[in-house]
Amino acid sequence: MKKYPKLQVWRPNNIMLIGRVYNHCITFDERGLRISITDEVGVKVDIVCDESSQIIGDYVWSYRFTNEIVESDSLVDLIQEAHHNKKTSPVNRIDFYKIINSGYLDSIEKTGWIGEMVELEHHMYPVSDGSLEVISDYEPKIHVENSSKHK
Repeated sequence: MKKYPKLQVWRPNNIMLIGRVYNHCITFDERGLRISITDEVGVKVDIVCDESSQIIGDYVWSYRFTNEIVESDSLVDLIQEAHHNKKTSPVNRIDFYKIINSGYLDSIEKTGWIGEMVELEHHMYPVSDGSLEVISDYEPKIHVENSSKHK
């Protein structure tokens, strides 16, 4: 039986971006993976993956950017369904998500031993022109910084 992807609203410590995302930056170096997202009112969220996996010896299993043209309307439907299930409204707010039954995650877990050794998580972060996705075996750290115009 085919499993269909589902999004789960993920708000660590009720963190969310208030306005449209206008800037994002990805850095992957010896300190880990850092995704910085800034919204139009100056809220900056840093998503930090800095725990080394015992199994692969790296900070994340995989990460990618997908352009909004490739994502299609099905992602919009999944976002609306996730908010309906959580009884929240996606209007004027950018949330983060965990993806359940992910094809991206399945492609990594096809290496038979991975699914038996570790539980992987698929996180998605919407940005202005697409989405950033990360697969890791832990939840990332989230840091929020408000600009002076939003305080």
